[in-house]
Amino acid sequence: MDFDTSRPWKLMLKMCIPSVITILIMQIYHMADVFFIGKLGSPAMVSGLSLASPVIAILSTVGVLVGGGGCAALAMALGRKDNSSAEKIVAFSFWSSIGLGVIVGAALFLSLDRLVNFFGASEEAKGYCRQYMLIMAVGAPAMCFSQAMGSLIRGKGKSMESLAGNMIGSVLNIALDPLFIFAQAQVRHFSVSR
Repeated sequence: MDFDTSRPWKLMLKMCIPSVITILIMQIYHMADVFFIGKLGSPAMVSGLSLASPVIAILSTVGVLVGGGGCAALAMALGRKDNSSAEKIVAFSFWSSIGLGVIVGAALFLSLDRLVNFFGASEEAKGYCRQYMLIMAVGAPAMCFSQAMGSLIRGKGKSMESLAGNMIGSVLNIALDPLFIFAQAQVRHFSVSR
């Protein structure tokens, strides 16, 4: 994408439309978990997942914090044709997204029980809420990294590539949800019935 010669309104459309589609896909991604867990017919499971949703927002925010700042700084460095600074910005964003993800994941892991109680989970939902937040704590570095790198890719003017990367992850999540959710429910049912 040539920022020097393209018309501004054309650039806006090329950059904004994929970004809006990315946001919509992320919402569908989050709704898929609730949809498939809802198919199990357990209000406690749905409640546990819903109560853990602020943690998803926190992890996304950490990734966007690094990626948003990195995106703006990268775009300015590339605009100045300062490739040395651009490389440093990408490297800093890369490592800081992983580092902050590890810190947030560790903090989440160490405060799981307090957070479950703080969110007001019922006795039936506590175990499910804790289990879901544990998975998010383990995946926190990857989630923060993914959000940050998507923003940096957009900062380089490659919004369609960022959309494609986001779409692959979201489609995989939606496709694998039934496998993991229903398979785990079957294993749990089998172990309880024995």
